[in-house]
Amino acid sequence: MAVAQNFRSAWGKIRAATVIRSGKRRKKSDAPAGLPLAQSLHMPARGMAFVAVSTLGLVLQLATIVVLTHAFGVHYSIATVAGVQVAIVNNFFWHERWTWRDRVDRSRSLVVRLLRITAATGTSSFAGNLIFTTLYVQAFGLPIAFSNLLAVGSTSVLNYLALDRVVFKEVSSADGTP
Repeated sequence: MAVAQNFRSAWGKIRAATVIRSGKRRKKSDAPAGLPLAQSLHMPARGMAFVAVSTLGLVLQLATIVVLTHAFGVHYSIATVAGVQVAIVNNFFWHERWTWRDRVDRSRSLVVRLLRITAATGTSSFAGNLIFTTLYVQAFGLPIAFSNLLAVGSTSVLNYLALDRVVFKEVSSADGTP
């Protein structure tokens, strides 16, 4: 009973931090203290956009890996790196135009913005995909494409946080409003 009450209380605080009123998102100062991560993770529209963009990136990544390994005989580790880069570039353009369109820093050049997203998500994507894909293939004998799918799932939460907290960080104006 106490667990259920604690869950309802915590969920209420999270919802209060992300409530949309009068068509505008509440200011960070209106959110309960200590919930910035929960506020970021429970924004349904941004989260759904992230999943949609990531799914498209995943399809392109897997297609790249399958084509390179099966049609051209490229080793799966090299194909994985190529597939991840294809996904990162695709996701960059979609995240700028849709997921975080309200936070794009247009004062920086396109190349600089692409390098930032590659550095932020590329580290976890490249390392995570390479490590997890290799682990799933060699340790468990799973097919390459399925192993890569599991690897993407293993790194997606880190990528969301890197994008939301580093690449598309919300910048406060002089008066303290986002």
